[in-house]
Amino acid sequence: MYRGIKIFLVFAILIYILLGVFGCVWLQPEDQTDISQAPEQQQQQEELSPVHGGKLVFSLPGLSSGNPLLVANYEEKNFFSMVYEGLVKYDDQLKITPALAKTWSVDEESKTIVFKLRENVKWHDGEFLSAQDVKFTLDVLRDERIQSVYAEDLKHITRYKVIDDTTLEVTFETGYKDVLGAFTFPVLSSKQYGGVNDILDENADVPLGTGPYRIREYHRRKGFYLERFEGWWKGRPYIDEIEVMLVPDKKSVIATFETGQTDFVHTDAVNSRKYEEAGDINYHKLMTTDYEFLALNFENIALRQREVRQAIAYAIDREEILANILLGHGVIVDTPIPPNCWMYAPTSDKYRYNPGKSTRLLQEAGWRMLGENNIFSKDMGDKKASLTFTLLVNKDNEIRCQVADVIKENLSQVGMQVDVQLLDEEQLTNRLQDKNFDMALVGWNFSPKYNLGFALHSNNIEEGSNFVSYSNVRLDGLLDRLNWTADEDTIKKIYGDIQTLFTEELPYISLYYRTSSLLIKDKIKGVNPVREDQLFDGIEEWYIIPPKDDTADGKDAIQDNST
Repeated sequence: MYRGIKIFLVFAILIYILLGVFGCVWLQPEDQTDISQAPEQQQQQEELSPVHGGKLVFSLPGLSSGNPLLVANYEEKNFFSMVYEGLVKYDDQLKITPALAKTWSVDEESKTIVFKLRENVKWHDGEFLSAQDVKFTLDVLRDERIQSVYAEDLKHITRYKVIDDTTLEVTFETGYKDVLGAFTFPVLSSKQYGGVNDILDENADVPLGTGPYRIREYHRRKGFYLERFEGWWKGRPYIDEIEVMLVPDKKSVIATFETGQTDFVHTDAVNSRKYEEAGDINYHKLMTTDYEFLALNFENIALRQREVRQAIAYAIDREEILANILLGHGVIVDTPIPPNCWMYAPTSDKYRYNPGKSTRLLQEAGWRMLGENNIFSKDMGDKKASLTFTLLVNKDNEIRCQVADVIKENLSQVGMQVDVQLLDEEQLTNRLQDKNFDMALVGWNFSPKYNLGFALHSNNIEEGSNFVSYSNVRLDGLLDRLNWTADEDTIKKIYGDIQTLFTEELPYISLYYRTSSLLIKDKIKGVNPVREDQLFDGIEEWYIIPPKDDTADGKDAIQDNST
């Protein structure tokens, strides 16, 4: 009984991700593959010399906790990344790179990782980082009273121990994917707390960090005041101070930017045109982790035929959707692996709009238009199947409702009939869980690990999250091979094979990844973000061009002429 409840809860959480309502984005059409800033902005920044000094101000829609282990979303993770660091981190292509750990070795046979820490890392109180601090943080995250987004990955640890001040050994159970990615959690100081009870105390001091900025003040309902940490192991950041205003909601975040109280806003619900007219705002297009797709139920005899799925993929005009509905605010993909990820296989870019090819595929597979309804049909054993489907959509998601109308029209042009059904979240969840659907317009929100097994492995059909009931022995084998390997070449090869098979089999019809906007005042330079969940990666390189009067007297800014 307990197992059934647990599975249902896991499925409910995943469906919540699937049904997430995204804000409507109003942006000018752009080249969908360009996720960086404009070339003229890059050139302008190259011509300027960084200066030390200044204060950066931005706002957040509340904060669930002052403890980085208890974050609730990527916005909070972004903020805390300026103050706290993990043993490793993801770069802008989602490769694991060193952070507090300078090196590590992986023994795949014994399932053991040995981390070697940097020797020169200081806490914000001046004490040095040690392996005991990492062990303490692991103890905290593995305590059942701690509800942390970082805890799930650490459940697969069987033991861990301190070897010396800068060495930690960790052993995992067999069959755990992406072992290194589990160590992105923020490390806390063991000397600051007596134990887990101190961490749980709402009145406890804000944890010490090792990052480029330290917390000078924290007012629970007002915000944070950060100051640069002169003893940071990577060097001195340019900006002196950062003020973080806590506001009620995302609308308030936008309002603080519009009224000039803050220096930038990150959002997916902004009309950027009015800011561009001001001339003092720079725009950056950021990749999100929001993958949108058309789910097809493999219990439907027609959709089980690969040629039908391929015909559907060729028939959908994703360029039209991107231009007219998302207004350029997305990146078209054929697989769940985005093009800015190191595991992406360029050969997976295949299904561009081609209604003629769609029709030919159906005809070659034996589908024929009979009668006057112009709908393809076919005798399949003792059944006569026709390409007539229902398409389920969350009625509260305005973007998806518009996309569904385009898909309906596109498929009607190639001999398919689609009935769009608008449902509330509960109705849609139940229909997907009961596998009572033909098609559904939904989405996944991926972590940087891009573990696809939850959605594609046949083990997850009956009581898991493979709600489309797709099964492929070869794909299962490829996913199983990822259970334990840290070798990048091996991982890239396996993911390449998975993407090749995905584009042929089409367990899902990929549509696009959403992108979001960073609008930032022109005086802030050195900004070059790529992903929305890594907004402050490289914050130490950000700098503020002071007013000309301040630069002239030489008191408030120091030019950095170092190379």
